[in-house]
Amino acid sequence: MIKDGTHGSYNDLSEGIPLLSAKDIDNGKVIIPDDCRRISLSDYNDIYKNYSLKINDILLTIVGTIGRVALVSDITNKYAFQRSVGILRANEYNNPQFILYLLQTDFIKKQFYSKVNQSAQGGIYLDTLGKIDFKIPTLPEQEKIASFLTLIDKKIEKQKELVELLKKYKRGLLSQIFSQKLRFKDKNGNDYQEWEECKFDEIFQILGNNTLSRECLNYTNIGVKNIHYGDILVKYHTCINDEIDKIPNINSDINLNKIPDDNYLTVGDVILADTAEDYTVGKTCEIVSCNTKILSGLHTIPCRPKRNFAKGYLGYYLNSAEYHDKLIPLITGIKVSSISKKEIKKTIIKYPVYNEQKKIANLLLLIENKLNLNIKRLELFETYKKGLLQQLFI
Repeated sequence: MIKDGTHGSYNDLSEGIPLLSAKDIDNGKVIIPDDCRRISLSDYNDIYKNYSLKINDILLTIVGTIGRVALVSDITNKYAFQRSVGILRANEYNNPQFILYLLQTDFIKKQFYSKVNQSAQGGIYLDTLGKIDFKIPTLPEQEKIASFLTLIDKKIEKQKELVELLKKYKRGLLSQIFSQKLRFKDKNGNDYQEWEECKFDEIFQILGNNTLSRECLNYTNIGVKNIHYGDILVKYHTCINDEIDKIPNINSDINLNKIPDDNYLTVGDVILADTAEDYTVGKTCEIVSCNTKILSGLHTIPCRPKRNFAKGYLGYYLNSAEYHDKLIPLITGIKVSSISKKEIKKTIIKYPVYNEQKKIANLLLLIENKLNLNIKRLELFETYKKGLLQQLFI
């Protein structure tokens, strides 16, 4: 069976049956957000008057983002789909889980993309979907392949859960520490003195940056690294050695002689992103280790501490909700958000004595390293699965 969701229009209700679309199929699951569209029971019954969803039906996104899949695993809670979701049902000679994995292979996805119609919102017609060619083994072999890949998926799912738990723990720890609900003690078990408060421009000297576009950059291993605001928004809060290679270089034909020596960044300097498409404005990168020359690039504010801070402390503090909440009222723009150096300079920085800073940074770095290790492990599992799909379905 090959069907798609409803093409009809319905009145939206505040309460009712969820009417989902392609965006609600994600990571192999059906996601029912709290703010999803809802329709009446009579509309739901009208949509499914000729057939109904069954356990192990395969859901495939066929409009917009094409090729995401999920298996129906629960029919106790009613929901319906719009036309952007295709509904496939395997016959008795085929294993639904095997078909689900088959649809995730590059071989099948390439066929999807080659058959997308060129409408404003690209999609695949059902009759075109039904003509996609592929070879499949016997049912017993399908079941063995599906069972093996299901074990891999379970490992991936558990690893994702662990990563999310570590992220949640880290967020909670950041909140507790920088709201000062959690305090450290000195070697004698005594409280450290109260935290100091200063304006940003009392703590930092703002350095110069450059406005080189991505076209002036490359990823060779020689040259001056250039931290663009996008690097800060998508990477971790610190530029440690194993991240340096992910930051592009300035092309060797660019004349750097006019750049003052003081503009090159060093350990302890921080860089804030002053522009973004959301409220990640102000996300910060601290240089905690570097073995190459680094410059701050487009839409960034590079700063050098005027005082001695424990390595890592500023990176964690400036990315904390405690500090970022002070930035939000200062952010301007609708489609693109930004914040000015003038406004940044007025913000208040809080910090404890050096020894407490060091304890804070060491603890958070320990959690950060554990999180990064598990993120890499998750990536390895996902790469392994991708390789298996490629080998098993050739």
